Amino acid sequence: MNTYIWEESEANRGANNIISCLYKDLCETGVVQIGDEEKEGGLGHLVIAADNCSGQNKNKAMIRFCMWLVEAGYAKKVTLLFLIKGHTKNECDKSFNLLKKGTKGEDLWTDVQLDAAYRKGNEEYITLERVTHESMFDWTTGLEKVYAEPPSGTTLSNHVFTFGGVDDDVEGGITSTTYRRKLYCGAETEHSKDLLPSRVRLQMQHSDDAKEARRQTIRNLPDNLRSLPAPGLSAIKANECVKKLGPLAPEEYQPYYLNRMTPKLQEEFDKTKTEKNKKKKDKEQNKKREIEEANATDTQLTSSNEPSRQDDVRVQHPDGRNQYAAHLLEMDNFQIVHSDGRREALTFTTANQFRASSNEPNSQDDVRVVHPTLATLPNGRCRL
Repeated sequence: MNTYIWEESEANRGANNIISCLYKDLCETGVVQIGDEEKEGGLGHLVIAADNCSGQNKNKAMIRFCMWLVEAGYAKKVTLLFLIKGHTKNECDKSFNLLKKGTKGEDLWTDVQLDAAYRKGNEEYITLERVTHESMFDWTTGLEKVYAEPPSGTTLSNHVFTFGGVDDDVEGGITSTTYRRKLYCGAETEHSKDLLPSRVRLQMQHSDDAKEARRQTIRNLPDNLRSLPAPGLSAIKANECVKKLGPLAPEEYQPYYLNRMTPKLQEEFDKTKTEKNKKKKDKEQNKKREIEEANATDTQLTSSNEPSRQDDVRVQHPDGRNQYAAHLLEMDNFQIVHSDGRREALTFTTANQFRASSNEPNSQDDVRVVHPTLATLPNGRCRL
């Protein structure tokens, strides 16, 4: 297994980074022959298996990249395969476990120590390479310029994407740029989409020069990609290195952490901390204001004949027992709703007086609905 690793200050973990590493691996394994115009379609069928992470693998940039591999002539057919959720364990997971085996029981303080632990006992099975931002390129923008956008809402729901695998001579020598997608392997329904922009297709249908220009654009795409700069360590991570990790590290490794905080990062961290504290304070003040407004509303309801359904209403028995009755039916048949779901009908006797119609809690008890703002209607019914 070829493994590529980098520090977060060198590169991010988005689609551009994954495609850059995949392209690097294809070049190093000979699938992509850089500068070899005669080496076209050298690989019969390339299968790429990945998990369903939309930020890295399952996205429009990866679909366009697979289409580029076919149109550039590096593979006759490419299958982009996403394992179904719950069934994603594969050979890579086993190899990753082998990587971590050398880290158990070890104190690792630097990237050099980490790489050595990953390689320990794995030289025969795993090739580990630490890459820098110099290997990262903006594939997303480059591919957007030469391919149309895959249909929205069709990427995440499907698990099998197939590129190529058809006759090269399509519509007068135009290489097929149509890919197929389906829900899973063996699914009967399969949809297709042509990623070649309609304007480019029209030009290629009427001009051989346009076909040659397209061919050169596709072949030279990697050389025209923008290099991605190193993002650097975030201010929050730099502060953690200084405040949390640095004091714990052995003396000889402390500079590795303590030197991460620069004046610019310190200024950014202080600004972020100030904004965070302000948001927290504003949230507390808003909550306090809402409580005060709610209390003021309750005070107004207490002095009116229109109590809120949100008020605390209880059914009280003469012996002092109380039943919570927030679910008393409005405007009609009153009931006691017990916490275990039992319901008990209440019969009106006099103003604010009710008699239970069952033995729960006692058919002889006079029960009262106790509420500071209980309103009595002329027909003898009460309203909450």
